Amino acid sequence: EVEVWFDEGGLEGGDAWDQKIRRQIKECSLFIPIISAQTQARREAYFRLEWKLAAERTHLMAEGTAFLLPIAVDDTREEGAMVPESFRRVQWIRLPRGVPNTQLVDRVRTLLEVQRSTPASTPPPRVERPAPVRRWFRGWWLAGEALLVAALLAFAFWPKPAPVPAAKPPAESPAPAPRPKEDKSIAVLPFTNMSDDKDSGYFADGVHEDILTNLANVGALKVISRTSMMQYRDSKKSIHQIAGELGVAYLLEGSVRRSGNKVRVTGQLIRAATDEHVWAKTYDRDLTDVFAIQTELSHEIALALQAVLTPQENARLAERSTQSVEAYELYQQALAIMRRGVQEAALDQALPLLEHAVEIDPNYAKAWAAICKVQVSVYWRENKSPARLASIREALARAEKSAPDDSNVLEAGALLGSVMRDYAMANRYRQRVIELFPNRAEAYRAQAFNARSEQRWADALAAAAKARALDPFNVDVLYAQEDLFRSLRHYAEAEEIQRILIRLNPQDNDAALRLAYSPFLRTGSTRELEALLAKFPVEFEKQDPFVRYTRLEVMIALGDADGMIRLWRASGGEALFRDYSARGARMMVAEAYLSKNDFASARPLLEKNRDSAMAELADDPAAPGTLNDLGLALAMLGDREAGRAKLAQAREILSQMPPGRGNSARFFNAISRAWTGEKAEAVAGLADILRAPSMAESQVNVYRLRYSLLTFPLRGDPAFEAMLKDPANNAPLF
Repeated sequence: EVEVWFDEGGLEGGDAWDQKIRRQIKECSLFIPIISAQTQARREAYFRLEWKLAAERTHLMAEGTAFLLPIAVDDTREEGAMVPESFRRVQWIRLPRGVPNTQLVDRVRTLLEVQRSTPASTPPPRVERPAPVRRWFRGWWLAGEALLVAALLAFAFWPKPAPVPAAKPPAESPAPAPRPKEDKSIAVLPFTNMSDDKDSGYFADGVHEDILTNLANVGALKVISRTSMMQYRDSKKSIHQIAGELGVAYLLEGSVRRSGNKVRVTGQLIRAATDEHVWAKTYDRDLTDVFAIQTELSHEIALALQAVLTPQENARLAERSTQSVEAYELYQQALAIMRRGVQEAALDQALPLLEHAVEIDPNYAKAWAAICKVQVSVYWRENKSPARLASIREALARAEKSAPDDSNVLEAGALLGSVMRDYAMANRYRQRVIELFPNRAEAYRAQAFNARSEQRWADALAAAAKARALDPFNVDVLYAQEDLFRSLRHYAEAEEIQRILIRLNPQDNDAALRLAYSPFLRTGSTRELEALLAKFPVEFEKQDPFVRYTRLEVMIALGDADGMIRLWRASGGEALFRDYSARGARMMVAEAYLSKNDFASARPLLEKNRDSAMAELADDPAAPGTLNDLGLALAMLGDREAGRAKLAQAREILSQMPPGRGNSARFFNAISRAWTGEKAEAVAGLADILRAPSMAESQVNVYRLRYSLLTFPLRGDPAFEAMLKDPANNAPLF
């Protein structure tokens, strides 16, 4: 007995139907996408969302689990099909003109029987045993012929074996957050600034963010985060459209009018399905009461949604980050500047405002945390200045003294730990976020970071997906998920996110660079990178630091030694300023010189690296990255034996590190052995690294290795060439 969901009665609309589709995809035993020239022609359609949901479900399945069974009803080929990457990794069935055959029946029967015979590690969802075959058909039909061209054919609710007890999770794994009920889901639209002073929009934004944060602290609610809501400022979309895009049942609209020492805040809660105004209220108060307004409004919303607040949640809603409206305004002005994403403006304009805020209120934890974040953003540019680090530590300490459990403070602590490569510190702060704010996107993002660092890839993918569900248009959330996909060589999924980032911000040059870079990592195509170079002419390098950086990244990827040397000389040795240390920049340029047999130009750079690394090792003799740098510099200078000794010392230290730690250092250690003459060992080490996910995702790639100047000594080596040509070494991982 098999229940087939395939509705021929016509395409229905509405949230209920959408939720039904999502539920069927989530619970079905097999998902059978129908692929044809018609699906190829439709670049935007509802069935593509269905395909995406099915592809995302495979990320949570064990390797080899039978779930996808694509069917091509014409001569559309796998290679050029516009389908999720996971569709290409399974065998397709071809049904000319959509006529079923015995191959299809046998294949479906086999896959379902395999599922029935495979014990589940967790209890399947409980469903009633279906009656003998029932059909629900749904689809789009070609004019003049009954041929399904796109949609969904899912074999659902196959009778399951009796549930087996779920395996007990490891003690260190965090308990999953309670899933909020969908009827308690809410998005808070950006508040309208009704003040006569239109430049005071930062104040309305601050009220909006604080109310949103208060609601997010209520565990019974699903709340979409601020960054995903800002795109709807001044939107012409209907309430129903916005709610549908965000997957919420309610929207909160509001406005702020400030006049002198008075403030008016209005709010109205709307049920999206019916456009019904469930609740509305206006607060007219003194400006000093703005914090009380935020608390009262949050309580009213929670009450309207019938969300039960715990004593801890009530206490958190009553907390005040500051009692000073003046300090609060300075903080909000600084945030408005920081959100532009320009480091120089944050340092020159936002930092003085924040410092003034903490002068007024020395216990303003959020302002201290923001000071910490601003200074972290320039710490690397200043070559890890000890004075800057001391200032960052002081700001974090002051923030923690006032509000150790504030989410902004915890985020600042995790950021500092990551920048210092103190991963235990970063994980400690993230774990606290998970414990305190289990229902917020930040918590799931922290879970994804921690799981990734511990190489728990299924957990990382699941947590990243949950973060995105709560904050679907948050750039940080999207970039985190994109990095994770690239680490696992799921390049098609990464490209999808890159396109979303560009749609959200057409000026996002980082996303444009990643999107051009992705086909190179996936197939070795250089066409997209060369096209990107053409958009940024050489003469723009001096005018725009980002143009200089973009051109440099493409040169590095393509092993353009002449271009790297020209850019290095033209910029006075400052070209590689953004993502590279001074030692790393000198090493890459030295590689370019050596590839041109110009040892005389490489020598001074290598000698600087040797002396710099030796000085650092005097203070920290067990730093594997610094040992790698010294070993490589010595080898390139001609002292191969000394280089081997330092690289061996680094490997011994790395071997004592837990899984997930030191991945980048292991990678560069393996490559560096090529320069000491240990070519076979270098290839063997790289082969091992290519078979496992890595934190150095863009480096650990066969096409990157083929072009990289760092692998120059390996070019032409038979074992190296064979490793690069092995398809398994660039296949999706996990």
